[in-house]
Amino acid sequence: MSEWVSHGLTGNPPPVDPGSKAFITMLRAQLKPVRDQAAKTDPSTLKRYGVLPKTN
Repeated sequence: MSEWVSHGLTGNPPPVDPGSKAFITMLRAQLKPVRDQAAKTDPSTLKRYGVLPKTN
């Protein structure tokens, strides 16, 4: 998983258990470019759009 993220999300993501921390990491990585683009228009976007609950 971390290899896929570190390589810029290229190719298909690896299979990940939806209940795992790796799945949340994958979702955050996938949302980051969209959040960054939206934040250029509305800086408050980073406070709410694509924000996932913290994992323990």
